[in-house]
Amino acid sequence: MLELFNSEVGFFLQSLIYAILLAFFPFLTYRASHKNIHREPLFEFTLILLVPIIFLIMHFIGTNIALSIGLVGSLSVVRFRTAIKSPKELTYILWAIAIGVGLGSQNIHLIALATIILAIFIYLVEKMIFNSKGSSGSMLLIKTPSEKRGELLEELNSLHPSMELVSVSENKTENYALISLQLKKITPLEKKSLYQQLHKNESISSLQYIEK
Repeated sequence: MLELFNSEVGFFLQSLIYAILLAFFPFLTYRASHKNIHREPLFEFTLILLVPIIFLIMHFIGTNIALSIGLVGSLSVVRFRTAIKSPKELTYILWAIAIGVGLGSQNIHLIALATIILAIFIYLVEKMIFNSKGSSGSMLLIKTPSEKRGELLEELNSLHPSMELVSVSENKTENYALISLQLKKITPLEKKSLYQQLHKNESISSLQYIEK
């Protein structure tokens, strides 16, 4: 009985260590593929903690149906109000969750191999798309509800003089407007400040910054 207990504890600790180590792959990939003005410290902190937390949830629930129902009930009480402004951030969160689920389902070696391959793949794709040589300027792609388009455009005009409106397209079916802006003659510190202001704006449902 003691040997069984020790083996279970040993496997749990081994999996937890893997969870902590593999949590750094989404974190480091996010850091390597984003410039300083893009990075959100709270989001990076979330990425690191998400993998071991999901692993613990999966480990203790296992195949227990009662615990699974209890977890669904508890999550329905907790309301997550923090909006994910960038689709890229959502992708990193799903990656962290996938790692935690893989470790919790005892597929340690498979998820470790998949994590390493995916980290290399994401880094290369980020570099090819967002950091291609020979390009210049910076672009902001902002998604907002159609009814808030006019008010948001007025706010954007007063934020920084270097911000130039490129285009505004509207999707009447899904009731949203897509605003494209170009930044010219702006310092890195001004870019960082501008990005932080826009990220906190509740009228913006999606924000994507492209460094050309």
